[in-house]
Amino acid sequence: MKIRIFLTLALTSALEIVRRPITLLLIATCLVGTALLPFMPILTLGEESKLVRDSALSIHLVIGMLLGAYAAGTSLRKEISRATGEIILCKPVGRPLFFLSRFAAVVVVMALFSLAATLADIIASRAALGFFEVDWWAAAPLLAVVPASLLAGAVKNYFLRRPFVSDTVMLMFIGILIATVVASMIGPTQRLAPSIHNLPWNVFPAGMLAGLAVLVLSGTAVTLATRLDTAPITVLLSLLLIVGLISDYAFGRFAEQNLAAAALYAVIPNWQLFWTADALSHRGSIPLSYSATVAAYALFYLAGVLLVGILLFRGKEISSR
Repeated sequence: MKIRIFLTLALTSALEIVRRPITLLLIATCLVGTALLPFMPILTLGEESKLVRDSALSIHLVIGMLLGAYAAGTSLRKEISRATGEIILCKPVGRPLFFLSRFAAVVVVMALFSLAATLADIIASRAALGFFEVDWWAAAPLLAVVPASLLAGAVKNYFLRRPFVSDTVMLMFIGILIATVVASMIGPTQRLAPSIHNLPWNVFPAGMLAGLAVLVLSGTAVTLATRLDTAPITVLLSLLLIVGLISDYAFGRFAEQNLAAAALYAVIPNWQLFWTADALSHRGSIPLSYSATVAAYALFYLAGVLLVGILLFRGKEISSR
């Protein structure tokens, strides 16, 4: 019974997040921004794919942080501030179950977002051939994903009375999968040669590690949502991202001599562990052992953050007033 209630709450909350216009806007911004990267006329010094790949991972991380903050505000904070949360908790639903179901909803949305952003990064890296040179077999399908999804969503809304936002978001996920298949059908010689090796799949682990970073940020956002609104959550996540990126320099080098620095170095997530773009230079790859270690780090950090969130939520008064 509890598993059924958990899944129902998580699914309902995930659908509510997807139905919000800002979710569509952020996902579309990520995909369009990534698709346009191969066309940027900048001085690349022979590192076109690297610059496209690194920029796409940056877009993935920043947009993911914003989407995670908004998803947390939508899935939990609004339930606290309106009558629905009070009504649900009047039923046989414990606060930990309610809190974790909201986090599960955010995980579903962020996982789909990270998958779409990673596939877009892979296609964009394939499309960047050289200075003012683009592989249109990869670039064109990626560029078409967002406008085609918007058009199809509008047609479904007009003729079938389907909800525009949620249907368009799902069409974007389907479109990015189709674009990936199309890009893999054409070989380096621009001829039909279906092969999985036509795409730089070494980017996939880097994208998944960036997705883990986004998931940690989202879990932190859900915990903060027990006390704060979406705007303060976004500001705090931005600060956490900036401080975590300089954690090695700001705290790590002083950790052995200073107890305060050691505590901050342990508490603040080190985002450099999740940023592995440099390892992909010259067709490099990310070892599976390293990915597993970072995944374990992310899971343990998430467990601690969610435990704090559950404790905060247990003492939170929920009222429709």
